[in-house]
Amino acid sequence: MSYLSLKLWLSLLVACVLASSATAQTPPNSSPLTAEQYTEQGNIYAQEKQYDKAVDAYRQAINLDPHLAAAYHGLGRTYGNMGRVADSLEPLEMGVRLDPNNARAHLNLGITLAFLRRRDEAIAQLTEAKRLAPSDPSILNNIGNVLNNSLGRPEEALASYIEARRLNPNSPWIHHNIGLVLMRLGRASEAIAPLQEALRLDPQLRNARYLLSEAYQVLGRYEEAAESWSKFLELKPNGPEATIKRSWDYMYIGGHGAEAAADARNFLKLYGWHDEASSYLAIIASLGWRENGGEQEAQAILDEAKKKLNPANWPYPVVRYLKGEISGEELLQLATDNDKRTEAHAYLGMDLLLKGRTDEARTHLEWVKEYGNKRFYEYPLAVEELKRLGR
Repeated sequence: MSYLSLKLWLSLLVACVLASSATAQTPPNSSPLTAEQYTEQGNIYAQEKQYDKAVDAYRQAINLDPHLAAAYHGLGRTYGNMGRVADSLEPLEMGVRLDPNNARAHLNLGITLAFLRRRDEAIAQLTEAKRLAPSDPSILNNIGNVLNNSLGRPEEALASYIEARRLNPNSPWIHHNIGLVLMRLGRASEAIAPLQEALRLDPQLRNARYLLSEAYQVLGRYEEAAESWSKFLELKPNGPEATIKRSWDYMYIGGHGAEAAADARNFLKLYGWHDEASSYLAIIASLGWRENGGEQEAQAILDEAKKKLNPANWPYPVVRYLKGEISGEELLQLATDNDKRTEAHAYLGMDLLLKGRTDEARTHLEWVKEYGNKRFYEYPLAVEELKRLGR
């Protein structure tokens, strides 16, 4: 789960919530607005994402009162929301000088400095924000965001998130962030509880659902993973990554070839044959349909794959093998490196299992378990099939 810089900025900065809906226009014959009123207008425009008008309003406020910290804060935040991070630095620094006890001003300056790769200065500002507001969970959560996403300090981010959770255990995003960092640290088993809690608090929190599905998959809890991907797909219908991963999970579970094939075919229908995953999903669809007795559908998807895939690219030879055009030995000869051999042996094993040639299939699957690339989808497929064979 990386975010775009602009989206990260939007998620970290705290927008001012104002009850007034006044405009920045001065009616004829009225008294000029005060600096504070221009600042309020700027806040309203910024909330409405009318950033050009917000900038003008804040500038008017600063012209009237060069010592009004709130106007500098608003101008700096608005430049940040416009993606003009460098332009936001000067007004945010001025805002901190004029209002040094404002924790959020230090936080926003720290965020900007982090984006500008001024790491030590960013840490200093975040530390000051925490000193000024040690009991504010939103500030601690945002400090965690900067530490994790911009400064590459996940352990410190985790500590900040955990303290934020202690202060506010009812924020689904804080639980999500704890789960996110734990996943990035390779601690998937620990990530499950906070991600489940995030979803209990907000069942529509799509990011948490995605991460929980990933955690189940990493831990080999494939039935739970498939179920969780199904819930994710309710939140994001036809999501490509979730469709791919659920298709593989159905294969890992065993006995769900029809479901695996349906997901694979749906992906090809929606996203075509040019994605890197497309050729593999065609293979999975053919194996899944064969497992479910759908020989005709299996052959049809292989025929389509032969027409639409580039014959010069791997894994086109796997398609040829499954169609009976080349032998298993020829397929292995065409698998010119260990990664290709991982896939070739796995698909040979699956094909032979479906043909009832169990002993031969076991040999190929054991090769994958012993020598295969563990990062490949085919590796857990071989391992799970061996478990079902009693090995």
